[in-house]
Amino acid sequence: DRLNREFCAQPTERHRFATAVYGLINTRTHEVVLAGAGHPPPLIISRDAVEKVETDGPLLGVFAEALYNEVRFTLQPDQTLLLYTDGFEVAFPKHGAQGNALRTPTHGHLDCFASLLPYDNHASLREAMFHLGSILDLQTGSLHQNDDVTALALRRTRAANASDTKAAA
Repeated sequence: DRLNREFCAQPTERHRFATAVYGLINTRTHEVVLAGAGHPPPLIISRDAVEKVETDGPLLGVFAEALYNEVRFTLQPDQTLLLYTDGFEVAFPKHGAQGNALRTPTHGHLDCFASLLPYDNHASLREAMFHLGSILDLQTGSLHQNDDVTALALRRTRAANASDTKAAA
């Protein structure tokens, strides 16, 4: 809430806003607390499914009195939490798209993320993220994306110790 108020108070010629997601992970209990500000919904990728974690906060810098609710859940063994930027929504345009249609958001990124499912239990998270990068490069090339494409993946493994969450970007 404080970041949003600061953003709104900045004197600028043009109105500026941003999307964001903020999270905390308890490495002992694996409880995840997330709040979103107009950001694409984080995903929980498990053996059989990709599930959206709906965070419902408005953009930062638009409404000074906006409230940002928290979503809580426990990351289960072998589940991966995927945070990603909105550039993924335009990175997979509809087949044959031309001109401005190349910048129209689609759900193609969800199919791409679902393709990571085999990697969730059978390969390392690093391999899964490399695979994701390879898929992106096959779209419009790594140097010609319409928007930034950044992803952060956190996986809870079945390791016996308390610090069994791994990350890759």
